Amino acid sequence: MFTSWRIVIVCTNIVIAAPSLMSRQNATYSNYRGMNSSKVTVRVAPSVPVTYVSKPYPEPISDKKSVQRSGLMNHMESGDQIFADKGYFIQDIVPKDVFVNIPHLL
Repeated sequence: MFTSWRIVIVCTNIVIAAPSLMSRQNATYSNYRGMNSSKVTVRVAPSVPVTYVSKPYPEPISDKKSVQRSGLMNHMESGDQIFADKGYFIQDIVPKDVFVNIPHLL
């Protein structure tokens, strides 16, 4: 059905304990979530539940920047498709002839 489907990507936040240093607390605090957290990029493939988890990046970091720093794009090949949630504006960072499929939600 999806012969060119290579990966599904998602960025998720992980709650962390508030660091003891104030500068690190500020770097990891998310006003949106009201907590200290780190963001990771997770890759899921058709035959394996989880194939990759990036190193954690302190909040706030955009999903695009997290995907960029993760190095995932270095493993994509011509004709591959990436499935992503709405809001992933990554079309400009994917390799040539790799397609980003963002399904429409009802």
